[in-house]
Amino acid sequence: KPISADWERVGSLLEGALEGDRSDDAAFALGRLYSRPDYPKRNIGKAIAYLERSAAATNASADLEIMGLASINPRDAQGVALAIQHAQHASELLGQEAVLNRLFTLPASALVAIVQKALTDAGEIVTLTGKHGKQTQAAIADFCLRRKVDDCNPKLVTREFLAAVVLGR
Repeated sequence: KPISADWERVGSLLEGALEGDRSDDAAFALGRLYSRPDYPKRNIGKAIAYLERSAAATNASADLEIMGLASINPRDAQGVALAIQHAQHASELLGQEAVLNRLFTLPASALVAIVQKALTDAGEIVTLTGKHGKQTQAAIADFCLRRKVDDCNPKLVTREFLAAVVLGR
């Protein structure tokens, strides 16, 4: 017989732990809790705020969580910019391969939005839609040509291209 979670108690215990020696771990756990779809008090803004506290203490797992949550809405330029910022920070801590692996697990619209925002930040003209259309393909081709990215196919997002445009490598 399944045991139901006592969400009030879990949240209360974690809130109390924020004052202790492991407050960064508590902040990470609270961020994960507030991001859970089955948590009655789900709040993505609060989740990100707690995760940012943990990420500031060099918790790269928090950076990766923020990257996924902040890119949920592919038309939210601020959220997508936050996702890129945390991808870059996680890359400094974990290395590029771990971050690239996580980026490729995001929903396609989130990944494309991250690419579109990074292309815009790099001077390309592309609208933030989360859709990999002709405008995005042209911007990818131009970026790869200007930055001399060898493994580049404008119809796809390759690892080398993603590392170059998002992580600046």
